[in-house]
Formats: sequence, C-alpha cells, structure tokens
Amino acid sequence: NWVALKAGRPVLLVESQGRKVTALASASRDDVLAAVKTLPGIFEHQKDLTLRHKLTVDEWNGEPVASGPGRELLEAAGFVRDYNGMTLYAAWR
Repeated sequence: NWVALKAGRPVLLVESQGRKVTALASASRDDVLAAVKTLPGIFEHQKDLTLRHKLTVDEWNGEPVASGPGRELLEAAGFVRDYNGMTLYAAWR
C-alpha cells in the first residue's frame, strides 16, 4: 500500500499492490494527476518481482477503472488499457 501526499495531506491511496486506487475527494484534479504521475517511480523501489515489470489498476474510487474518470488520469501517466484494467509496463518507460 502507498499514499501520495501533498504538503502533508493525502491525495491518492494505492492498495492491493496497485489494484485499487482512491483519489481523495478533498484533493484537486491537478493534485491527483500529479500524484498519478509519480506511480511509475514505484518500479524503482520494488523488490517484489510481480511489481518490477508492470503495475495494473483495476479499480478507481470503488468503480472499474476502464470506464471511470481514473482512466484518463492513468493514461496521462503512461498506463494503457489491459483487459478490464489499466497497466503500466516498466519496459515502456
């Protein structure tokens, strides 16, 4: 699990090895986008082999990510549609 902060306040929660993402309602869209763009940095700090090659998000704010507002934000960070989720491949960075 990870938490993205801005000025000490939570903006984005990432749970279940990236499968579930929650953008806090108190955060602005720009802050959430900035937090999403930090997700590729997860690859640099992971020892877990399953997260060294790809990060897949299935759920955004409790809804399927592919049909919600999270899809656009994740695409801006380099994620691509992968079946029902959005995936960021380390090799594509």
